Amino acid sequence: MKAFVTTIGERTTQLCINQLCKFGFEIFVLDLEEPWIDKYKRFIAMASEDCIKIDADIIVNKNVGLMGCDIKDGEYAIAHSYYDLYQNDLSTGGPIFYTKKAIDIIKQNFDKLSMARPETSAMRLPEMRGHVGRRNVCIGTHGIGQDNETIKKGYT
Repeated sequence: MKAFVTTIGERTTQLCINQLCKFGFEIFVLDLEEPWIDKYKRFIAMASEDCIKIDADIIVNKNVGLMGCDIKDGEYAIAHSYYDLYQNDLSTGGPIFYTKKAIDIIKQNFDKLSMARPETSAMRLPEMRGHVGRRNVCIGTHGIGQDNETIKKGYT
């Protein structure tokens, strides 16, 4: 399966890539310095089949291999749980498993995506409502070893 890794220069980018390779993913790195909306649209334009999108500050564990194995009828995308060091708790969000159906819907609705929160707005498109699943299996850890500058870039 393809994994699209989005990075803004996180210290863990290579570690994220190495872990995904270890679990058999074909990796595509989106590392251009560009607005998040452009990076997200580039990911969607490049994707043509079921895949995952993951930020480089998430270090996956063996559970990443479960992504897409338990998709239910009517699910187009699935958000997964991860341990978030910033919140010191489990959180749900990325990595996200996208089906081809989700990708096609989002491609047809580029003009409706929020500049500030394109992925969130994609999941809230009318065609996606009721079709986004959630899994409570912890896929990895978010926020390991990030410097203040990277954290600031990621949240602005």
